[in-house]
Amino acid sequence: MKKLYKQAAVIGLSAGLLAASVSPATFLAETKTIKNAKIASFQTGNSPFQDTKSREKQNNVSEDTLVVKFKSPLTAAEHRSAGGTVVKQFSDLKYAIVKVKDKKNLHKAIQNYQRIGKVDSVGPSVFYSTYGYADPKASNQYHLSMLNIAKAQGLAGKNKVIVAVIDTGIDSRHPDLKNVLLPGYNAANPMNQPAVDYHGTHVAGIIAANKDNGIGGYGVSPNVKILPIDVFDRYYASDYSIAQGILHAVEKGADVINMSLGGPFSSPIIEEAVKQAIDKGIVVVAAAGNDGYEWVNYPAGYEGVISVGAINEKRNLAEFSTFGPSIDIVAPGEEVYSTIYEAERKSSFRKLSGTSMSSPVVAGAAALLLSKYPNLTPVQVEYILEQTATDLGEKGFDGKFGNGLVNIVAALQYDIKKVPTFIKETWTQKEILANAEDVQVSDSLTKTGSFTKPYEQKWIKFPVKEGDNIQTVLDGAAQYDYKLMIHFYGENKTQTTEVNDVLAGKQEDN
Repeated sequence: MKKLYKQAAVIGLSAGLLAASVSPATFLAETKTIKNAKIASFQTGNSPFQDTKSREKQNNVSEDTLVVKFKSPLTAAEHRSAGGTVVKQFSDLKYAIVKVKDKKNLHKAIQNYQRIGKVDSVGPSVFYSTYGYADPKASNQYHLSMLNIAKAQGLAGKNKVIVAVIDTGIDSRHPDLKNVLLPGYNAANPMNQPAVDYHGTHVAGIIAANKDNGIGGYGVSPNVKILPIDVFDRYYASDYSIAQGILHAVEKGADVINMSLGGPFSSPIIEEAVKQAIDKGIVVVAAAGNDGYEWVNYPAGYEGVISVGAINEKRNLAEFSTFGPSIDIVAPGEEVYSTIYEAERKSSFRKLSGTSMSSPVVAGAAALLLSKYPNLTPVQVEYILEQTATDLGEKGFDGKFGNGLVNIVAALQYDIKKVPTFIKETWTQKEILANAEDVQVSDSLTKTGSFTKPYEQKWIKFPVKEGDNIQTVLDGAAQYDYKLMIHFYGENKTQTTEVNDVLAGKQEDN
């Protein structure tokens, strides 16, 4: 999680904090106006690797494909009338993927869908890319010695763990990946087998390359099984192919999902697929991104996803690594030696750099933890990894290294009986009501408090009548990111709104 420590209200407010240290949080509630929460989208920024124009040239948004969220399925005639044709439907998530015949009229098609009462939301499909850089030099796997992986493996358990690698295709003939790979799936084109590629092969090797076979190196968790899921079509993966890949991982019983991919735009269909995976008990890990500056990329930025930044051999933040309050933890990601597939040499080995390489290190750590304690929930796995991380940079949580460098040995030695009882994915309505503080609001209310523990939750509640309007403002310490949640509980209806539109040091306003 992003340390968005939820606090909510029965017809009231909730706020989230990005760290475990003491920090004041203040919110102001007024009965004035109520606005719909917006999905935060980040499009431009100053990066040593990508300027605004180069980011725009990536074409992160589709010119002819829409993602339509529906209340009830639309008929073919309704789609035609709006100007679209269904190419894929996610019945469980209530999404339709629609091709617009004339891409010049994409905006008009969006407007047409917005007028249909069955439609909840509609927007262009979003593309995502891998987060790896090539480096032709080869050397030993410094990340194994830095993290004392040999000792960690000796502390691991015997329970079977499946790690889904949602990425490009994986070289199934690689000698260091024999007996590791389960049957692959091509989410981008289900009629075809996954397309063999260097990136997915490298990521899979970091997690689970064979050990003691006299070939290459070995993975962080070499006794797991890898579920290869190819979500790419040429250079980019669509949001709906990634969502399909996540749902396939859920269907096939994955315990951990690694996504060494991402982009600057949030996608509701991916967010809902991620939530479904976490609700099913799957630990989701994702690369923070290679922007080289403070930013939020997705799917790493979604709540419940372990966002991983990259360090180098000197334990400094890698030059390319995205940082900021959304980073949960860091791991070696610069010049990491692992398995690879090359068109000329076929199965081979090479160094690659990127948060694409640090993410599978943490996914492997989660797999080792689950091999010993298979009943841990995703949020408990994250809690243990973050609480046992080796502190880097400023004391405690900071915006560059998050909670610190993953310490797999310490995580495996952690007494799971010490995991607080409040470490859980969701609170029920009954729990919210029982823990909420009653407050009185006339015109306005200002309330000040502090978060002193990781995942601490505080709740307030107050009554409202039909027709009342609510405005909320949340202020907090400059180094932390906050989240505001508003729950309305009526006799026959529940409504929730989440507000997390700005980064650390900014005021959340709804």
